Amino acid sequence: MNNTNDFLPRISVVVCTCGRDVFLTEALLSLTGQSLPEEQYEIIVVENGPVGKAKEIVQDFQKKSVHITYLYEPLQGLSRAKNAGVKKASGKYLAFMDDDAIADKLWLANILKAFETHANAGAVGGKIEPIWGGTRASWITDDLLKYLSVLDYGDEPASLDRARLFGGNMAFVKESLEQIGGFLPNLGRKGDNLLSGEEAFAQTQLKQQGYDIIYAPDIRIQHHIPAERLCRDWFEKRAVWEGISNAVMDSKQNSIRKGWIVLCEAMSFIRKPKQLFAIVFNLKKDSFFPSRIEAKIKLSRITNLFKKLPPS
Repeated sequence: MNNTNDFLPRISVVVCTCGRDVFLTEALLSLTGQSLPEEQYEIIVVENGPVGKAKEIVQDFQKKSVHITYLYEPLQGLSRAKNAGVKKASGKYLAFMDDDAIADKLWLANILKAFETHANAGAVGGKIEPIWGGTRASWITDDLLKYLSVLDYGDEPASLDRARLFGGNMAFVKESLEQIGGFLPNLGRKGDNLLSGEEAFAQTQLKQQGYDIIYAPDIRIQHHIPAERLCRDWFEKRAVWEGISNAVMDSKQNSIRKGWIVLCEAMSFIRKPKQLFAIVFNLKKDSFFPSRIEAKIKLSRITNLFKKLPPS
């Protein structure tokens, strides 16, 4: 039995995929094996970019009486794919998970519990645990794990202030997400770039609307980290794009505010001279590398702040 007109799930799961068919089946198996009764949720797989085998994979799951839908978004961009899923979804809540992730069996049940416990929550999310596709080098410190989308804020629930949830494991009240216009198309992965921040910007908008952002440690997924990301060159590239992503979000500010951002970032090098030394003297040794990455993010943010936005 597929999606029918009278099927009204409590929660809709959106999985955006782009050429990672090898992981998609595993991700969907974890979603179809949830503790939440099947009639309470739907799964929407949004394929974006070059057509792969996602439709065939979804069709195989549809034979097993799962409420799962395939959707193709031809315009490239993760934010566009997410927004297509939002438009298609019929649940009160929207949960997002990456196509290379594995959801805990209680993932959806714990998302619903978090929303029911925190009436003012606009978004909830939790831990993202790594599945290492290669050896984690000693220079990949805990401070750098966030750039691999690894998240752990501890074992106690919390209402987040400045900290942010990561898009690979978070859920929204659909109405609140629609209220802010969905995800900004200027942000999020497009092709081979490493642009990000669409979920961070959405959380900022929700906070401005008065909603709470809730971290719940029992909302858990595991996330594959491929070996090609465990090298210095990838982190250097990731740092540049992190700065660009920050600059895109900053672009919503006026010129005076932008100038203040530049001043604050420049002054931060005085407080953290190790970051400045790592860039000026091109230091890539293990002990300097995390500082080098943080410095590259700041410099990329400053240099891109007054540039034209990436096309939406």
